Amino acid sequence: MQFCETCGAKLVSLALFCEHCGSSVAIGMHTREVNPPRAARAFPRSLVHGRGGAASPEWVEFLEPTSEELTSSLGLVCSSRFIRNNEFYQNTVSRLSFSFDATADELNAYACADETIVYLRGLAVAQRVTAAVISVLDKNHSVTPLSYSAADSLLTGVFDRIGRKDSWNTSEGIEVLQSLFDSPAFAPGSVLPNLSVARSIATACECYVIAHEIGHLALGHVQADVVWPEDVQRNQEREADSFASSTLSQAPFAEYLFIGHLATLFLFLQSQRRRGEDRNSSHPDPESRLKSACLNNPSLAAEAEKRFGISLELLSRVWRRMVL
Repeated sequence: MQFCETCGAKLVSLALFCEHCGSSVAIGMHTREVNPPRAARAFPRSLVHGRGGAASPEWVEFLEPTSEELTSSLGLVCSSRFIRNNEFYQNTVSRLSFSFDATADELNAYACADETIVYLRGLAVAQRVTAAVISVLDKNHSVTPLSYSAADSLLTGVFDRIGRKDSWNTSEGIEVLQSLFDSPAFAPGSVLPNLSVARSIATACECYVIAHEIGHLALGHVQADVVWPEDVQRNQEREADSFASSTLSQAPFAEYLFIGHLATLFLFLQSQRRRGEDRNSSHPDPESRLKSACLNNPSLAAEAEKRFGISLELLSRVWRRMVL
């Protein structure tokens, strides 16, 4: 049993954030206090508190990523046994620099030849919107879990909306949540998004991206003035996926991290599809990347399906509906 070092509350199993005070509780990460509430904005009824419908400042804060939060995700990745038990990988992460660009709305992150990883705000916002949606599917926090068809519709809705654009800001993220959670399926008394679960999933999404980019650096894919052929780039993406999968499978709270892997991979695949790069691209075939993620971590895939109802079958169904 774990207790929050900040407020002393008992922690939910596998939680990355305390439900009571919002402090980070992941192994290997320093605890932190939630920032003071920022200016309230309009939110869907599912994200408000009180009878008056006032916007919850906690959700406002959640949808506005900070450099400190992204740096904490980096620390979680570096605490993985897969990295700590390999001297070469340890040396790689000890040299890298990490930068969160809070002014860039593009849905992207990348590694540079100077061993810098750059994370753009647009990607972090899109991941947090996705995390809020997936939190609804958590059967541990739902009195009446969504049916398979409802989960299908919800995931299709969020991935389709996000996949339409290559840039995202907080206001646009709020609009997506508003349209999804104000639908008849989320009438008062129905299942609602859970902030602590959403925080954990968002952190997991960030960890997958960071682990993937560390993989590119550790495996020698990023070199100055070198442009690899497309077939080589596709293989490098598979290798970075495999590196990230191995890293997250041996990190604390691997259950959440696997969900973050799948969710973020789907975001990138949707963006790739929108640009017409799903067939002729430097990246591997979209469905093969989803299958590899599940096949490489069968126990985590089974746990994800049990807790969130997210299976390879469901993701493949959502994907095929979108490409038709």
